[in-house]
Amino acid sequence: MAVTATALIPKSVQAMIGQSDLPNNTKTEHTDKPPNDSESGGILTPDTSYNEDAYPKEYWGTQGFALQGTDIEEGGKTWGADCGKPLLHEDMIFNPPGKRSTRNWREIITHFNLDNPNNARYVPRDGKTFCNIALSDLTRAFGIWIPHWYKDNDGNLQPTYANKIYDQLQTGFDFSRNKSWIPISEEQAIKLANRGIPVVMAIRNNTGHSGHVGLIAPDSSHEQLKIAQAGRVNGIVSFNRSTYNEENGYTQPLFAINQSDYSNT
Repeated sequence: MAVTATALIPKSVQAMIGQSDLPNNTKTEHTDKPPNDSESGGILTPDTSYNEDAYPKEYWGTQGFALQGTDIEEGGKTWGADCGKPLLHEDMIFNPPGKRSTRNWREIITHFNLDNPNNARYVPRDGKTFCNIALSDLTRAFGIWIPHWYKDNDGNLQPTYANKIYDQLQTGFDFSRNKSWIPISEEQAIKLANRGIPVVMAIRNNTGHSGHVGLIAPDSSHEQLKIAQAGRVNGIVSFNRSTYNEENGYTQPLFAINQSDYSNT
Protein backbone atom coordinates (compact mmCIF):
# COMPACT_ATOMS: atom_id res chain seq x y z
CA MET A 1 0.00 0.00 0.00
CA ALA A 2 1.34 3.43 -0.92
CA VAL A 3 2.19 5.78 1.93
CA THR A 4 0.94 9.34 1.44
CA ALA A 5 2.90 12.41 2.50
CA THR A 6 0.39 12.85 5.32
CA ALA A 7 1.82 9.81 7.05
CA LEU A 8 5.17 11.58 7.30
CA ILE A 9 3.82 14.74 8.93
CA PRO A 10 3.09 14.60 12.68
CA LYS A 11 -0.14 16.12 13.89
CA SER A 12 1.76 18.68 15.96
CA VAL A 13 3.36 20.11 12.81
CA GLN A 14 0.06 19.98 10.93
CA ALA A 15 -1.44 22.05 13.72
CA MET A 16 1.38 24.56 13.43
CA ILE A 17 1.03 25.27 9.72
CA GLY A 18 -2.71 24.73 9.29
CA GLN A 19 -4.69 22.77 6.72
CA SER A 20 -4.32 25.31 3.92
CA ASP A 21 -0.58 25.48 4.41
CA LEU A 22 0.24 21.80 3.95
CA PRO A 23 1.94 20.65 0.74
CA ASN A 24 -0.30 18.96 -1.84
CA ASN A 25 -2.05 15.76 -0.75
CA THR A 26 -1.19 16.23 2.92
CA LYS A 27 -4.35 17.67 4.44
CA THR A 28 -5.69 15.83 7.46
CA GLU A 29 -7.34 16.39 10.80
CA HIS A 30 -5.26 17.40 13.79
CA THR A 31 -5.79 17.67 17.50
CA ASP A 32 -2.31 17.89 19.02
CA LYS A 33 -1.24 21.13 20.68
CA PRO A 34 1.74 22.81 18.94
CA PRO A 35 4.87 23.76 20.88
CA ASN A 36 5.18 27.26 22.29
CA ASP A 37 7.46 29.48 24.33
CA SER A 38 6.21 28.05 27.62
CA GLU A 39 8.00 24.77 26.90
CA SER A 40 10.92 23.94 29.14
CA GLY A 41 14.00 22.08 27.98
CA GLY A 42 14.73 21.11 24.43
CA ILE A 43 18.34 22.32 24.53
CA LEU A 44 20.99 19.64 24.94
CA THR A 45 24.65 20.17 25.73
CA PRO A 46 27.30 17.64 24.64
CA ASP A 47 27.42 16.13 28.12
CA THR A 48 23.76 15.14 27.77
CA SER A 49 24.77 12.55 25.17
CA TYR A 50 23.45 14.05 21.97
CA ASN A 51 24.53 11.55 19.31
CA GLU A 52 26.32 12.84 16.22
CA ASP A 53 27.57 9.41 15.12
CA ALA A 54 24.94 9.22 12.37
CA TYR A 55 26.90 11.68 10.25
CA PRO A 56 29.36 10.10 7.79
CA LYS A 57 33.02 10.62 8.54
CA GLU A 58 33.70 12.48 5.29
CA TYR A 59 31.26 15.24 6.26
CA TRP A 60 33.71 16.41 8.90
CA GLY A 61 36.20 17.28 6.15
CA THR A 62 39.88 16.43 6.12
CA GLN A 63 41.39 19.41 7.95
CA GLY A 64 40.47 18.54 11.51
CA PHE A 65 38.37 20.70 13.83
CA ALA A 66 38.27 24.41 14.56
CA LEU A 67 40.12 25.59 17.64
CA GLN A 68 38.07 25.54 20.82
CA GLY A 69 35.78 28.51 21.21
CA THR A 70 35.87 31.17 23.92
CA ASP A 71 33.00 31.60 26.37
CA ILE A 72 31.81 35.19 26.56
CA GLU A 73 30.01 37.04 29.34
CA GLU A 74 26.87 37.69 27.26
CA GLY A 75 26.42 33.94 26.70
CA GLY A 76 27.52 31.53 24.04
CA LYS A 77 30.91 31.45 22.37
CA THR A 78 33.15 33.07 19.80
CA TRP A 79 35.69 31.36 17.55
CA GLY A 80 38.73 32.03 15.43
CA ALA A 81 38.82 32.39 11.67
CA ASP A 82 39.33 28.71 10.73
CA CYS A 83 35.81 28.57 9.33
CA GLY A 84 36.42 25.70 6.90
CA LYS A 85 36.67 23.31 9.84
CA PRO A 86 33.71 21.99 11.85
CA LEU A 87 33.31 23.10 15.45
CA LEU A 88 34.33 20.77 18.23
CA HIS A 89 31.50 18.69 19.63
CA GLU A 90 32.00 20.22 23.07
CA ASP A 91 31.53 23.70 21.62
CA MET A 92 28.02 22.84 20.42
CA ILE A 93 24.54 22.90 21.89
CA PHE A 94 21.66 21.04 20.30
CA ASN A 95 17.91 21.37 19.80
CA PRO A 96 16.84 18.12 18.12
CA PRO A 97 13.65 17.67 16.08
CA GLY A 98 10.58 17.16 18.24
CA LYS A 99 11.66 19.78 20.79
CA ARG A 100 11.21 22.97 18.79
CA SER A 101 10.03 26.31 20.18
CA THR A 102 10.86 29.94 19.53
CA ARG A 103 12.67 30.09 22.85
CA ASN A 104 14.88 27.16 21.90
CA TRP A 105 15.47 28.70 18.47
CA ARG A 106 16.68 31.94 20.03
CA GLU A 107 18.91 30.08 22.48
CA ILE A 108 20.66 28.38 19.57
CA ILE A 109 21.19 31.72 17.80
CA THR A 110 22.51 33.31 21.00
CA HIS A 111 25.04 30.51 21.43
CA PHE A 112 26.69 31.23 18.07
CA ASN A 113 26.89 35.04 18.46
CA LEU A 114 26.64 35.71 14.74
CA ASP A 115 26.57 39.48 15.26
CA ASN A 116 29.57 39.68 17.60
CA PRO A 117 32.34 41.64 15.80
CA ASN A 118 34.96 39.60 17.67
CA ASN A 119 33.56 36.32 16.35
CA ALA A 120 36.04 35.84 13.52
CA ARG A 121 34.39 32.65 12.29
CA TYR A 122 31.60 34.66 10.64
CA VAL A 123 33.14 38.13 10.15
CA PRO A 124 33.46 39.06 6.44
CA ARG A 125 37.03 39.50 5.23
CA ASP A 126 39.09 39.57 2.05
CA GLY A 127 35.93 40.16 0.03
CA LYS A 128 34.37 36.95 1.32
CA THR A 129 31.28 36.33 3.44
CA PHE A 130 30.39 33.14 5.28
CA CYS A 131 26.65 32.51 5.08
CA ASN A 132 27.28 28.84 4.27
CA ILE A 133 29.44 28.39 7.38
CA ALA A 134 26.82 29.97 9.63
CA LEU A 135 24.09 27.82 8.10
CA SER A 136 26.21 24.71 8.57
CA ASP A 137 26.77 25.47 12.26
CA LEU A 138 23.12 26.34 12.90
CA THR A 139 21.63 23.33 11.11
CA ARG A 140 24.06 21.05 12.92
CA ALA A 141 22.81 22.49 16.23
CA PHE A 142 19.22 21.80 15.14
CA GLY A 143 20.08 18.17 14.32
CA ILE A 144 19.50 18.68 10.58
CA TRP A 145 23.07 19.33 9.52
CA ILE A 146 23.95 20.79 6.15
CA PRO A 147 27.70 20.18 6.48
CA HIS A 148 30.37 22.34 4.90
CA TRP A 149 31.66 19.20 3.17
CA TYR A 150 29.77 16.43 1.42
CA LYS A 151 30.41 13.71 -1.15
CA ASP A 152 28.88 14.24 -4.56
CA ASN A 153 27.43 11.46 -6.71
CA ASP A 154 30.92 10.64 -8.00
CA GLY A 155 32.29 10.25 -4.49
CA ASN A 156 34.29 13.49 -4.52
CA LEU A 157 34.45 15.71 -1.45
CA GLN A 158 32.87 19.10 -2.21
CA PRO A 159 32.29 22.31 -0.21
CA THR A 160 28.69 23.43 0.18
CA TYR A 161 28.64 26.98 -1.11
CA ALA A 162 25.36 28.90 -1.24
CA ASN A 163 24.56 28.18 -4.91
CA LYS A 164 25.16 24.46 -4.38
CA ILE A 165 22.96 24.47 -1.29
CA TYR A 166 20.17 26.05 -3.34
CA ASP A 167 20.54 23.40 -6.06
CA GLN A 168 20.54 20.53 -3.60
CA LEU A 169 17.62 21.80 -1.54
CA GLN A 170 15.59 22.20 -4.70
CA THR A 171 15.95 18.47 -5.37
CA GLY A 172 15.42 17.44 -1.73
CA PHE A 173 19.06 16.32 -1.43
CA ASP A 174 19.92 14.49 1.79
CA PHE A 175 23.09 16.24 2.97
CA SER A 176 23.49 14.22 6.16
CA ARG A 177 22.11 10.84 5.03
CA ASN A 178 19.51 11.38 7.70
CA LYS A 179 16.40 13.05 6.28
CA SER A 180 15.73 14.79 3.00
CA TRP A 181 14.60 18.39 2.51
CA ILE A 182 11.14 19.49 1.39
CA PRO A 183 10.68 22.79 -0.50
CA ILE A 184 7.78 24.84 0.85
CA SER A 185 6.14 28.17 0.07
CA GLU A 186 7.14 31.46 1.69
CA GLU A 187 3.84 31.52 3.55
CA GLN A 188 4.49 28.06 4.96
CA ALA A 189 8.06 29.04 5.81
CA ILE A 190 6.98 32.08 7.81
CA LYS A 191 4.31 30.19 9.76
CA LEU A 192 6.72 27.38 10.66
CA ALA A 193 9.59 29.71 11.54
CA ASN A 194 7.27 31.70 13.79
CA ARG A 195 6.86 28.50 15.79
CA GLY A 196 10.59 27.93 16.15
CA ILE A 197 10.94 25.37 13.35
CA PRO A 198 14.28 25.82 11.53
CA VAL A 199 13.46 26.80 7.93
CA VAL A 200 16.27 27.32 5.44
CA MET A 201 16.14 30.08 2.84
CA ALA A 202 18.47 29.79 -0.15
CA ILE A 203 19.00 32.05 -3.15
CA ARG A 204 21.05 31.21 -6.23
CA ASN A 205 23.05 33.74 -8.23
CA ASN A 206 23.14 32.89 -11.93
CA THR A 207 25.85 35.38 -12.96
CA GLY A 208 28.83 33.56 -11.46
CA HIS A 209 28.66 35.29 -8.10
CA SER A 210 27.76 33.77 -4.75
CA GLY A 211 24.17 33.16 -3.71
CA HIS A 212 22.96 33.47 -0.15
CA VAL A 213 21.58 31.21 2.60
CA GLY A 214 20.19 31.67 6.09
CA LEU A 215 17.47 30.62 8.51
CA ILE A 216 14.08 32.34 8.69
CA ALA A 217 13.73 33.97 12.10
CA PRO A 218 10.62 33.98 14.29
CA ASP A 219 8.50 37.14 14.20
CA SER A 220 8.84 37.26 10.42
CA SER A 221 6.22 38.37 7.92
CA HIS A 222 6.18 38.81 4.14
CA GLU A 223 6.61 42.54 4.66
CA GLN A 224 9.55 42.02 7.02
CA LEU A 225 11.22 38.69 6.43
CA LYS A 226 13.95 38.24 9.04
CA ILE A 227 16.99 36.06 8.42
CA ALA A 228 19.61 34.66 10.79
CA GLN A 229 22.73 34.90 8.68
CA ALA A 230 26.37 35.65 8.15
CA GLY A 231 27.00 38.06 5.30
CA ARG A 232 27.97 41.67 4.83
CA VAL A 233 25.93 42.20 7.99
CA ASN A 234 25.78 39.38 10.54
CA GLY A 235 23.02 38.42 12.95
CA ILE A 236 19.26 38.59 12.49
CA VAL A 237 18.60 41.04 9.66
CA SER A 238 15.69 42.02 7.44
CA PHE A 239 15.86 40.34 4.04
CA ASN A 240 16.61 42.93 1.36
CA ARG A 241 14.43 42.08 -1.63
CA SER A 242 15.77 45.08 -3.55
CA THR A 243 19.25 43.51 -3.52
CA TYR A 244 18.35 39.86 -4.03
CA ASN A 245 16.29 40.17 -7.18
CA GLU A 246 16.34 38.94 -10.77
CA GLU A 247 17.86 42.19 -12.05
CA ASN A 248 20.95 41.40 -10.00
CA GLY A 249 21.09 37.81 -11.19
CA TYR A 250 19.36 36.16 -8.22
CA THR A 251 16.60 33.57 -8.25
CA GLN A 252 13.49 33.85 -6.14
CA PRO A 253 14.17 32.62 -2.59
CA LEU A 254 13.78 28.90 -2.02
CA PHE A 255 12.41 27.82 1.36
CA ALA A 256 12.88 24.29 2.69
CA ILE A 257 12.22 22.30 5.84
CA ASN A 258 13.91 19.08 6.85
CA GLN A 259 11.79 15.97 6.71
CA SER A 260 12.62 15.18 10.35
CA ASP A 261 10.57 18.21 11.37
CA TYR A 262 7.65 16.69 9.47
CA SER A 263 8.05 13.07 10.43
CA ASN A 264 9.60 13.60 13.88
CA THR A 265 11.39 10.27 13.51
